[in-house]
Amino acid sequence: MCFEKDHPYKSIRRCIKHNNQEHIYYDVSRLDPQLFSQLPYCLRVLLESTVRHCNNISIENKHVQQILNWQTNAMPSSELPFLPGQVIMHDFSGLPAIIDLTAMRDAAASLGANPNLIQPRIPTTLLLDYYNIEADVARKIVRKTTDTNHATNLECGYELCPFHQEKTICADAIERNQQLEFERNIEKLQILKWSAIAFDRLSIVPPGISVCQQINLEYLSKLLITEKNKREQITFVFPDTIIGTDPHTTLSNGFGVLSYNMGTIEAETAMFGQPINIRLASVVIGCRLVGQPHFMSTSTDLISALMKYLRLIGLDNKYIEFFGSSLKYVTIADRSSIAHLCVGQGALLAYFPLDDLCLKHFSRTGRDPSFIDRLRDYLIAAKLFSDDVQHQNIVYTDVYEFDLCTVTPSCSGPKRAQDKVSLNSMKSDFQECLTAPPGFKV
Repeated sequence: MCFEKDHPYKSIRRCIKHNNQEHIYYDVSRLDPQLFSQLPYCLRVLLESTVRHCNNISIENKHVQQILNWQTNAMPSSELPFLPGQVIMHDFSGLPAIIDLTAMRDAAASLGANPNLIQPRIPTTLLLDYYNIEADVARKIVRKTTDTNHATNLECGYELCPFHQEKTICADAIERNQQLEFERNIEKLQILKWSAIAFDRLSIVPPGISVCQQINLEYLSKLLITEKNKREQITFVFPDTIIGTDPHTTLSNGFGVLSYNMGTIEAETAMFGQPINIRLASVVIGCRLVGQPHFMSTSTDLISALMKYLRLIGLDNKYIEFFGSSLKYVTIADRSSIAHLCVGQGALLAYFPLDDLCLKHFSRTGRDPSFIDRLRDYLIAAKLFSDDVQHQNIVYTDVYEFDLCTVTPSCSGPKRAQDKVSLNSMKSDFQECLTAPPGFKV
């Protein structure tokens, strides 16, 4: 770990001050300034993590050189040991890990050892996102109806609009469904609640709050992690990285938090402080965004057009990083969607580096202003902050340019929802569809 006195890269430790507080970080740009200046941002984050965890056992100097000389890799992708900053699990994958921890404590106690020594080595969060909760109870609307004999009756019907003001039956349907879910899973929830107290670096997000990806985007991603060495009274600071068992973990790549989706075994391995193997691509594509989108174009228009363009390029077994002056027109929500969809198209990683828009986004979503300032200071010092000056030296395998001006507002239908119709031709297309014979649209 980074606290070891005989750390092989102790010489590149540097100090950064903020509000009279000193933090130590690894200035990996000093390894080879020329090669580092050419590295894409996603590889810079990987390099920092590899250097910080280098112990010449599981992570060696050759792995550091593997990243610095990534362009010389002959294979389409090679394996690289990686230890994340935190692990995120959801319900079905996290429960087996908790059972394993509990069984290890029981075995330690039977052998006469201290069971409290069994702890996750890396901060781990378990999310119980019951978004597929059973609907045993449903809200109903009470309506007054009059029959032919002019008698007034009460008729119950299912709710049509969640924003109406009519009196309803079972207005607390959500709470009642959640209560039934708790009663059915009481044993599992009791074990998880106990584990949240028993293990120091394990936190449980209870059900009924939100889905996994939203909690990750708005709360769990720390952006910057600080870890204190009580023995030497120094505090290390380093960028946040995530391993998650939920497929939506890669959404975090949209705002500069390097994230990989892994299986339960890999996540549990990382939880115990053991590096897992990720695939380091020998091809890193740079996608430069230029131009300004149409003022009526929506997020759907932008993402659909960009993904169609990237599919033509081909993303299999490749890294892709986005940059350019027009990134300011792409919101954090759109960036996260693009990063996630690129992985679905075969990319090993799709990454948006941290920039001013990311910092503004997190300052508007409840992050402390002093934390944002500390984050900016670190990113600039570690050369992880995306700007035009840094991008002048970065070398990509290939650079493709996408003009946001080509994104035109469109609508779907009217005969089939999957038909894309430009807003300019909507009137003529609608008239043609009215008079066209039944069948596929020509």
